[in-house]
Amino acid sequence: MPNRVDYYKRSDVEAVIQMLQVKDGHLDPIFDLGFGYRYPDVEKVIGKDTESTVKLLEELYEAKILDSKVFDMEIRCPDCGSPNVSTRYLCPNCGSFHIKKTFLREHLDCGYLGPVVSYGDPMICPKCEKPMVDGSYKNAGSIYECADCKKQIDTPFVNHWCRTKDYNFSFENALYQGKFSYFPTKDTSDDIERGIIFISPITSVFESFGMKRIENTKVIGTSGVELTFDIAYEGAGKKYYVDILQGKEMLGELDILREYGKINDSMVEVYTLVSPGMEQSAISMARSYKMNVCDDSKPTEIIVKLTEMLKNRGNTMTVKKDVPLKAEKAEPSVKEVQSAEAKPKSRWKS
Repeated sequence: MPNRVDYYKRSDVEAVIQMLQVKDGHLDPIFDLGFGYRYPDVEKVIGKDTESTVKLLEELYEAKILDSKVFDMEIRCPDCGSPNVSTRYLCPNCGSFHIKKTFLREHLDCGYLGPVVSYGDPMICPKCEKPMVDGSYKNAGSIYECADCKKQIDTPFVNHWCRTKDYNFSFENALYQGKFSYFPTKDTSDDIERGIIFISPITSVFESFGMKRIENTKVIGTSGVELTFDIAYEGAGKKYYVDILQGKEMLGELDILREYGKINDSMVEVYTLVSPGMEQSAISMARSYKMNVCDDSKPTEIIVKLTEMLKNRGNTMTVKKDVPLKAEKAEPSVKEVQSAEAKPKSRWKS
């Protein structure tokens, strides 16, 4: 299963998280007689049908991107699976669903107990024929009566009827499933609070320079190893690749050395976007290796820096405001790069 940062790089996940931010932090299903509970707003923004949308939300729950709670229990027909179901109360004597509920009233003066309608309007006790005044009577619950067999019923049977197939069934064989409201997990909420680098703003920047996104993000390096970047674009006869590094901690020298090894082996033009930022030593190292790195604690600022960098593509220095340049460091040797790649995996994931 991909890690949570990889999920953020997907356009459908980006759409779900952005919708959560405009839906008060939760996605509630809406009932539809034809489909059952569904998420029409999510379907619209991700461009998927009802079934695929539910599968996506379930996938994000399994990945701990989203949490959930039961919104309602949905009844479906066991014969055809339709949610277009009616609940019926049946007479235990004759099976009719023509059940009437009658409210009872007691006359405290004479003890008469009968249906409310039996007192008439204005109310007069049928037994003692005295007018009913406030304080002389009380409501005494209700009874059920079958309109067909005229029997009084204490507790009717509960049954269901599928309108689609005209099929009757009981609770015992009904399809009875929980339907869920989704909301961000604490880790996802923390990531949203810090700021997540999404792909659509990056694509907008490249498109503003006349480039288009391409599906193939793989490159065979000079070493013969297949290298994968997060996004790729092409325009004016050139291709550009982007890696996104984001997490909870600042990027360190080891992370830069590993990313440089990948870039150096690929021999392509790469832009590395980093959030929440880099340690000072990592900034110096990225500059000395002439890497195209945009880092900031705010994704919006990273996009601004990327835009400026693409305007001046001849300048491959890291865009970092108000940080003095240090003496350039020599490019790492093959041995240094191989040593970095052999070390335990960084806390950062691209």
